[in-house]
Amino acid sequence: MLSSKVKDFVGENKNDVFPDFTPLNKEELNKHKFQLKKVFECHPDMPVTNIYRKIVEASILIPNVNAKYDEINIYDLLVSQNINPDMTIYIDWLSFDDVDRMELSLFTKYFDDIWYPGADDIYIYDKTFSWFLHIAHYGAITITKGIKKA
Repeated sequence: MLSSKVKDFVGENKNDVFPDFTPLNKEELNKHKFQLKKVFECHPDMPVTNIYRKIVEASILIPNVNAKYDEINIYDLLVSQNINPDMTIYIDWLSFDDVDRMELSLFTKYFDDIWYPGADDIYIYDKTFSWFLHIAHYGAITITKGIKKA
């Protein structure tokens, strides 16, 4: 998570603290990428961009929802898509090289402080790697689901 997001939050919310999150360290990121490649049946030496391609090819636009203009409850959105998410999610900021772990309830509550329209393209998912929710910088939301579980 960019330190500027924490700084912005603290500046706007003097009596509150930024929600807890944990950036994955290098070892955790490597294990994470290995697991993703396994789920998507990719060769271990294959670039991670191939995983993105597979996620994008299988994604479906969620109609009539735009994170830039609509009030979004991420948990409710997932449930409406027949996803039973784990209560801990991952937020991917860049090619699975910058991933944060966070409680879904906190992500949902502080979504507007975490995702910046115009700037952020993020994927969220849980430890099953069986679904991916993409929130584009312009607000469109796509879902990829039905992926075999890790």
